[in-house]
Amino acid sequence: MVEGARSVKKALDIIDCFSFEKVEFGITELSSTLNMPKSTVSRLVGELVEKGFLEQNSDTKKFKLGLKLFYLGSIVLKKMKLTEVALPIMHKIRDELVESIHLNIIKDNERMCLAYVECDHDLRPFVHVGQRSPLYAGASAKILLAFMKDQEIDEVIKRTRLARITESTICDTQTLIKEIMKIRQKGYAFSNGERIPGLVSISTPIRNYTGKVVASIAVALPEVRFSQDDLERIIGVLKKGAEKISFLLGWNIFPGN
Repeated sequence: MVEGARSVKKALDIIDCFSFEKVEFGITELSSTLNMPKSTVSRLVGELVEKGFLEQNSDTKKFKLGLKLFYLGSIVLKKMKLTEVALPIMHKIRDELVESIHLNIIKDNERMCLAYVECDHDLRPFVHVGQRSPLYAGASAKILLAFMKDQEIDEVIKRTRLARITESTICDTQTLIKEIMKIRQKGYAFSNGERIPGLVSISTPIRNYTGKVVASIAVALPEVRFSQDDLERIIGVLKKGAEKISFLLGWNIFPGN
């Protein structure tokens, strides 16, 4: 390995030392951790500080990761496609629940299916990519509506007028507001026949790196195959999957989120 490449590797090794558990290092600590001469560590740390990859804490005199890394990480996060991140996890959820899973976003003030992973049951819901539905009907839509701003929710309600789709559709504003509050509190949405008679759906929110809910992940299954006893397990699997997708989109990377 040529000298330049060795220096790059050593600099990367220094950056790689930092973690949630250990956010600051002194020169001596880095030297000991990496079994690297203090003079080498000092030189490389100085260069990393100069380029913005590390910063020195003026109180402790120790070093921490710099904003340049945050900037570069933000570029990566913004370029990541939601479906690219979500699909592998959706397949795992489908395999665990043995039911169809779909990913949804808001498009033109409607819920739109962005991706769909089908189960192998003969009796299964018909969902297709690009499918749209009102934001007030069905779990995958209601979860998106619930985490919109209050003013946006009011605008959706006024615009759609809560038209009845099935006998189970929520058509009363106050009932819908109560449902939204319950969804926000519990962190998931449930529906039974609100948009399609005989179809049960459970959905959880997906957040981006700012914490904003940008999508929902949902399981859809026939009512005849749903048992109330399975609800908590399904919710747990969906929440875990949504958290994984959110993490890959940058949410909760930093403590305090």
